[in-house]
Amino acid sequence: MNLFGFYNTYFAQVLKKVTIIISLCWLLVSFPLSGFSWAANETMLKGNEYFQKGNYQQAIIAYQRTVKLNPYHKIAYCNLGKCYQRLNLFDKAEKCLKRALELDPDYIEALNKLGMVYKYQKKYKEAWKCYTRVLEINPIDAEAHYNLASLFQKKRDFERAISHGKQAVKINPNYVAAFIKLGNIYWESYRDADKALENYKKAKEIEPGNKLVKSSLAEMYLQKGLIKDAERECLEIVNLDPLFLPALQQLIKIYANQGMYEKIRPLCQKIISTTPSDNDIPLYSSVLSNMIALLIDHGMDKNAATLSQKLTSLTPSSKTFKAYLATLTNLITLVFDKKRYEKAVPFCKRITTLVPSNKALDSYCNTLNRLIRLYFNHKRYKESIPLCQRLTVISPSDKIAYYQLSIAYKGMGGYKGCVRAATKACQKDSADEMCWHILEKGILDLDWQRVGTPLRNDCSKRHLEMAQQYLGLGNTILAEYEYKKAKQLNPQSVPVRLGLAKYYKGQGLLPESIEELKKVVELDPENMEAKDEIEMGWKQKTTSPVSPLLPDVKKRRVAVIFSAKNPVHLEIDKIAEEIIEELLANSFTISPVAIKNIQTQMDNTGLNTVNNLRKAVQLARSLQASYLLFGEIQEEKGRVCIESQLLNLKGEKLKKGSKFLHVSRNSDRLTKCLAYLSQDISNFFPIHGEIISSNRTNVTINLGEKHGVKPSFICDALDPDGHKIAEIEIITVNNSTSQGIITTISGRNQLSPHNRVSLRKGQVVKVEKKKGGKSEKKKK
Repeated sequence: MNLFGFYNTYFAQVLKKVTIIISLCWLLVSFPLSGFSWAANETMLKGNEYFQKGNYQQAIIAYQRTVKLNPYHKIAYCNLGKCYQRLNLFDKAEKCLKRALELDPDYIEALNKLGMVYKYQKKYKEAWKCYTRVLEINPIDAEAHYNLASLFQKKRDFERAISHGKQAVKINPNYVAAFIKLGNIYWESYRDADKALENYKKAKEIEPGNKLVKSSLAEMYLQKGLIKDAERECLEIVNLDPLFLPALQQLIKIYANQGMYEKIRPLCQKIISTTPSDNDIPLYSSVLSNMIALLIDHGMDKNAATLSQKLTSLTPSSKTFKAYLATLTNLITLVFDKKRYEKAVPFCKRITTLVPSNKALDSYCNTLNRLIRLYFNHKRYKESIPLCQRLTVISPSDKIAYYQLSIAYKGMGGYKGCVRAATKACQKDSADEMCWHILEKGILDLDWQRVGTPLRNDCSKRHLEMAQQYLGLGNTILAEYEYKKAKQLNPQSVPVRLGLAKYYKGQGLLPESIEELKKVVELDPENMEAKDEIEMGWKQKTTSPVSPLLPDVKKRRVAVIFSAKNPVHLEIDKIAEEIIEELLANSFTISPVAIKNIQTQMDNTGLNTVNNLRKAVQLARSLQASYLLFGEIQEEKGRVCIESQLLNLKGEKLKKGSKFLHVSRNSDRLTKCLAYLSQDISNFFPIHGEIISSNRTNVTINLGEKHGVKPSFICDALDPDGHKIAEIEIITVNNSTSQGIITTISGRNQLSPHNRVSLRKGQVVKVEKKKGGKSEKKKK
């Protein structure tokens, strides 16, 4: 064998061995991969079967196995996203669909489904981008046009919605969902029954047995008054599916409107014989709710009660909890609008027995608060107590829950419950003035809570401390209010009486001060401070001239009405009305209409709330008020704003400044705002008095320090017709009288005792010095 032959043979043997090794390696690699691919496809098919049956949880498990076996399986990721979308788990759906698009950016089905997810999340711009991307890839994709029609319908751009709907059916003439969508848009947006009916009929031609199409047709026939056609469509649906709820609902509506009540009971029995799956509870409960409302309207209480019992027996999972809760809440609201309050009892009871998951807790609490507000607005305090009690169980640390419970008890006259709940609210937040107000209101209205009990004493001490604090700050309005509240809660308290006596003395109200000091001595005969003050007061009283009695001042009858917008504390408007009535009790210019009279008039006229100016004016006029003070309260956490205006109900124009704005962020923010508002309203009107005595230049009037008169103030003297005849400048001021000089020549001879005088508030005489040492008086 030559050398060339040897190398040929050697290389042939080596090549043979290499070929065998490569073949073995290929077998080792290819067989496992094909096995994994086969297993992934198997689990994928199982997932598809579960998806078709509506078993989305099992489908998710199957698709998750698929992507575990094959991480590059874009269809499995897309199907996972579809499952999560059906379960309303939109965040997970978004994540899976985005993963599918990472594997294939031009994957049309994933783009369409991601757009739908964005639409449900109200991310309309992102949804629009997905659909337009589909049309860039494939301009004749009917599903993308359909999705854009749905999106523009949601955004109320109906022209573009119809345009894309027409494109969808043009591309795919057998697109039933697109015809239904067009029919819905024409009816819901334009109330065009003919166009809607035309599209529904086209859908029926394509799929004669489609239940949704037939149900839509039946609804349009009803709208056009074609009762027989509507009944025929519904009966055809029931023949196909005896438990198809929309058709049963439509039949009940048809028979109820025609008075064919005997046909309704069998339909109700069919409905209650259905046991919906958890996924079907939202639709099922919604249909039941609509039918209950319809039957109540037609006086079919027994049938309504049957369906109500079925509705309240449903047990939603955490997934369907919110939808079920919303259905019950809407039904209660609907029943309240019809003033059939007793029909709401089973639904209210069912809500209080629901147990929310942690995720649904906030929604549940918000619903309870919303219903409590509804019950309070309709003055159904007794029925609201279970809701309030449930809220205290769910949120035991929430002061507002106990505050609302105290109002409910107060509204129904259960003052013991009111005090217990309000006490807990005050314990949660000792700085909340609204909670304290309700507590004290309950205490004062209780027969069993006698004077001198620890709770009353504590409340009285609180007001005494606040009075002393305000007095130190020079805020006499609030100081007097707090002293009087302390006295009202504990009239036997020596410190309260003594503090009030000193306050009166400081304000120059000597008779009132002596009366309080007498009570102190009566309560504490050994109190030397009070005895000394009385002795000094008597000496001062005997040395001072006797003041004539103040004639009755002509006060303006003012109705004070407040309205609150979404307040933190319910009924803060009523609390405000109670506080300002107390603050205006000593006004010399205003006589507020009593709250009891306002409430009685509201009850007589069937008025639950006064939430706008028009209603307030009507109410004030019915109470024979001359003026209306209407205020809107805006309450936020840590802030109260009261925007109010004064109206003359006689049609006369008021001077400028009849609108008021008060804002406070203190712990006593409501009381402080109302105190300043009461002062502004009292000062808005001039005080009218009388001339006691007069000569050519000097005049004595029966308005003094306690009426707000100060030296240099100006008064107008009026004739019997109310016309000004002279001006009086105040020189000296006593407690209840003032002396002044007549500053005008004309009218001097017309002045006599009993002439009316009007005090000009805010206008004084200012002395200005000129060059040369001369002085000149100017009004300012």
